[in-house]
Amino acid sequence: MTHAAEYWMRFPDGSPDRWDVRQAGRSWEISFPNGGRISIDTANPRIEFDGEFAKDRDSSRLWANSLRYVVPILGSGDVDTVWALVSQLRMHLAKDPRGKDGQFSGSLDHQYALILRTLCELRAWLVANVEEVGESEVKEDVLKECVARIYGHVDTLGLLRPNNHGVMLAISMLHSSYMFQEAGSRERQEKVSKFLLDTLNEVLGRDGVANENTPVYQAFYVKLLESIADFQMWAHGSVKSEFAELHELATKAYRRMLLPNRAVPPLGDASYSQQSAFSPLPGLWCSKENGLLVSSNERTYFSFISGYRGVFHKQLDDSSVFLWHNGDALIQDAGLVSYDSQNDIAVAARGQLGHSGVFFKEYDALRAEKVIAYGPRTRQVSAGIDLRKSNAPFDFQVLGTYAYRGVRVDRTVTWVDSKHFMLRDSVSSKGDAKTPVSRFLLDPSASVEITGKGVVVIRTPRAWMTLTSSLGNVDVKVVRGVRRKPGLPAGFLAPKNYQSTPTSMLEFPIPLNEDQSGKQLFRVTFGSVEEPVQSWAS
Repeated sequence: MTHAAEYWMRFPDGSPDRWDVRQAGRSWEISFPNGGRISIDTANPRIEFDGEFAKDRDSSRLWANSLRYVVPILGSGDVDTVWALVSQLRMHLAKDPRGKDGQFSGSLDHQYALILRTLCELRAWLVANVEEVGESEVKEDVLKECVARIYGHVDTLGLLRPNNHGVMLAISMLHSSYMFQEAGSRERQEKVSKFLLDTLNEVLGRDGVANENTPVYQAFYVKLLESIADFQMWAHGSVKSEFAELHELATKAYRRMLLPNRAVPPLGDASYSQQSAFSPLPGLWCSKENGLLVSSNERTYFSFISGYRGVFHKQLDDSSVFLWHNGDALIQDAGLVSYDSQNDIAVAARGQLGHSGVFFKEYDALRAEKVIAYGPRTRQVSAGIDLRKSNAPFDFQVLGTYAYRGVRVDRTVTWVDSKHFMLRDSVSSKGDAKTPVSRFLLDPSASVEITGKGVVVIRTPRAWMTLTSSLGNVDVKVVRGVRRKPGLPAGFLAPKNYQSTPTSMLEFPIPLNEDQSGKQLFRVTFGSVEEPVQSWAS
């Protein structure tokens, strides 16, 4: 390992770039990616590994415990502060995270992944500065002990699991077993490599789509595969062909998900974001096993969600549609505000109120993480997608179905041409839920006009859309930034992660018959702002 010093700041760890670490007087002021903050006094550096945070508690603890911020602190030359914190980490890792002396966190796998990468950076810095640093051997022993203790917790708690946190942890173990060969046996390295390849094959499935239910996590796995290849080449001089093939498959699927302007749509646990690394791959594409359909060309993008293969990051979005044309989203998705369970808007955005789908209002207050159960035999929502006709992009028919607690929803999408499609919504209930609605979440910039013929006209700066209900002069309700009591707020979306803004949401009621079933048909027409507004009938 003659080139260990070259590891320093060489490999991104996948955490967001929204860190802010700066010195103010005798303190280090640190802002986490989620906006949480801590202050470290250089005269008495301390970290509360089991501390509480007022804002976004679990995520803030994750970032605080990761110690990723000590890398720029060390780079600035403040060696004493860094090693004071590492000594505290050593003591913290001596505790059983499940016992009274430790505080168990559901993100321990992610924490340990980031801590291991931090320890690798510190080892690289020590190797490069061994002659200038006092007690360098003692410091190396502390780092090695921290790595060994993390390995012990990983084994005891079974933290190598087939999800994105497990993959991050496995990659960090590959890095640390190379940078700390004393702590990682050959058997462990082989076990981690096999787990990583098996897990990535399982996560990406047959069509290369990550089972994390969002394009942002698709990009995450594409970057992970790139990082694995980069590290393998640096450490061993070659890249395993299996990883290269997975990277190609995942990249193609990711390009299918991109908007025509190269941006990432706000589907699942993420908000609208820009990227420039990949160009979109237009056309009609359906991942049946992941419950996602996309149809796109150079000016229009349509997606439909119904179903899921993995439960992680799954929102209550089955039956939801998203429509983008000429640079504007005409039918929106709320995206992700945060995972803060105390933020009622964040909770609503991940639930039914954050999506343009068909829902029973009695379940609006349900939290996504409480409904999408963890385990293939314990799922509370059953959902699926069936592409019935696929002649060409914008000439297809697809059926999405989901069932939950005695209710069933069927939404059939039929495209007639590139600017006209129909939504046929059918519902039934065998329980107490009696208030079904078809919802359309709009962009904050959109204006809404309801005519006397049951036609709703939506205008944005660059496009327009008309919705025509088969129920005629239906009593459509417009909700915008309403804080319901009782119940969750409605009419909000996330323009960016950790932000929220009011927006208009249309609710079309679906009357139930005596057999507790109901139907509604929507005819949708849209165009660019340069074109005259028209309804289906015109």
